[in-house]
Amino acid sequence: ENDIYVSPNGNNSNSGLSVDDPLLSISNALLKIFADKNNPRTIHLANGVYRPSDIEFLPLNLPTYVNLKGKAKDSTILDALNQFPVLVTNPYSQAMNVLSDLKIQNSESDFNDEVIYARSFTDSDSLFLSNIEITRCITPSSPMLRTGCFLSLDSVDFINNEVEQIISADSKLKLKNSK
Repeated sequence: ENDIYVSPNGNNSNSGLSVDDPLLSISNALLKIFADKNNPRTIHLANGVYRPSDIEFLPLNLPTYVNLKGKAKDSTILDALNQFPVLVTNPYSQAMNVLSDLKIQNSESDFNDEVIYARSFTDSDSLFLSNIEITRCITPSSPMLRTGCFLSLDSVDFINNEVEQIISADSKLKLKNSK
């Protein structure tokens, strides 16, 4: 019932409760974190590259009311190694997720997978992306970002991607300072 800290130099036997005692993997943080409407939580990512391995699993399945925050989009990187989608959210009624201050790169799909997929049960759900770069991703038969919920992009840059479609938003879409 706390924010959790993760670092490529952390250890999954740490508590993850402070920047000085971080977990090693986002996947482990997702198993430990608890959030709800009254107590949203954040997984804080230290600078570094986070990629699939025997302890890091993609796509990340971000629960409702859990946010993912890096240090900066040029130094906190989710790298899918040209193998996987990066993130799936599962919001419930009037839920929200926030992704901020990170780079998503090298997501590749040969079939119907998005880089980010926000599952939604109602258009009152929300996904906010802020200060994010999405680069070198390939989705030939589906959009990079698909959502049925309210989607807000603020300072989100799509750079050097091979896609059929960038965004498929079945609900409201807000774009600000994005390219």
